[in-house]
Amino acid sequence: RMFAPEFLSSMYCNKRGSKGRTIQSQIDFSESDCDMYDEDRDAGINTMKYPLFKAGNVYGYSTVLQPGDILYIPAFWFHQITSLTKSISVNYFCGDYDDENNHFPSRIFQSCFESLKFWFLNIIEQNRTYEQFLSVLGNLQTSVYNTFYKQWHDFLTDAQVKQLSDEVIQYLMDEQSRSEQDIFYKYGDLRNPQNRPKV
Repeated sequence: RMFAPEFLSSMYCNKRGSKGRTIQSQIDFSESDCDMYDEDRDAGINTMKYPLFKAGNVYGYSTVLQPGDILYIPAFWFHQITSLTKSISVNYFCGDYDDENNHFPSRIFQSCFESLKFWFLNIIEQNRTYEQFLSVLGNLQTSVYNTFYKQWHDFLTDAQVKQLSDEVIQYLMDEQSRSEQDIFYKYGDLRNPQNRPKV
């Protein structure tokens, strides 16, 4: 089953800081029938527990692959795979320029920025209490650039690096997520670049 990133707010994602480098839904779709053309799209989904799933009019796609089939899953699409027999699957992550000469990160920024932001802030949340995180904050734009190059083997533009760096600082300074246990707490307001760690 596959669900588009536009349904991010209705998919009950694991909270930021959860282990792993992917966005994962708390909903188990293995017992559901969430096909786009099904009249009862939320069949098998506990809509009392997950009311936003129904309220968001979430629909998905499902198929059964046969030997030799290939399934293309676009970036940041939710997907759940269930093996019906003993099998082997192989993943290959790819991205390239499109017909309009937009490189892969630019397409992601345009088409599913909220999912990209959730994914990246999850990594930030996983690391915000570690001593090494001070080095990340002290070299934030370089850290953002290098993280994406390592993950995607592609370069972000300067504007994209700045946009994500700003999102990180805004997230870290949010009163709901900020804590005295944060390794950077003593530095005060990180929106002022002068307050960021010097490394």
